[in-house]
Amino acid sequence: MSLNRLRRLAGLTESFTPDPELNAEIEREVNAQATGTRHDWMDILETIYDAGEHGISREEIADRMNGLNANKWRLADGGYLEEMMNEIVHRFANMVEADHDLERFRWIGGSQAEPDIEDEVDPATRTAMGNQVTMSSHALAAMREMTASQNGFTAQELAQRLSQTIHLPPVVARQYAMHMIEQFRSMLGQEGERYVFREEPPQKTDVQFFRDLEAQARRSPPPDLEL
Repeated sequence: MSLNRLRRLAGLTESFTPDPELNAEIEREVNAQATGTRHDWMDILETIYDAGEHGISREEIADRMNGLNANKWRLADGGYLEEMMNEIVHRFANMVEADHDLERFRWIGGSQAEPDIEDEVDPATRTAMGNQVTMSSHALAAMREMTASQNGFTAQELAQRLSQTIHLPPVVARQYAMHMIEQFRSMLGQEGERYVFREEPPQKTDVQFFRDLEAQARRSPPPDLEL
């Protein structure tokens, strides 16, 4: 798993390539899209980017997006995702190309080579890091979604969502919800018991983020939070 991918999944950056100039171009293009759709465009662009030089089919994109949010991404009913795939080549013509019937998409925006962490940490630590990033990704997605759909969330509401989406026992879900709120407090606004997710990632260098994540993975988590 690449360091960039870990950062993206953890919600600490919107970038998904190792090229700062390309990242800036992607972010400029994404920020030009309608408010409320920018994370969706970024998710689809990242899916196409990750597919590599052989590209990815329309159905494969739908499957990946359903893995992120099954209730939101629906290809078969002619919904939102299909509309975005019909538009993506026009909106991001310098980054994505498609065949003539828009059934297969390929990234053309720049290098896809990324530094990999396979040889930098031991397998047990790498597995622990992956588990933490996966859980963080689900929790951050829930915080974003509840902020957008219901103007925020309480710790209990976040715990209920985690219990439903990643099947954590209620007691563990409550503990992990509080852990995430504390871990990402700099990205949250608070009024009383309600929190709002703010789209302002903390400023950390890649090296510092990697060190923090590796150190956290090496520490023994509470037994009831292990996956």
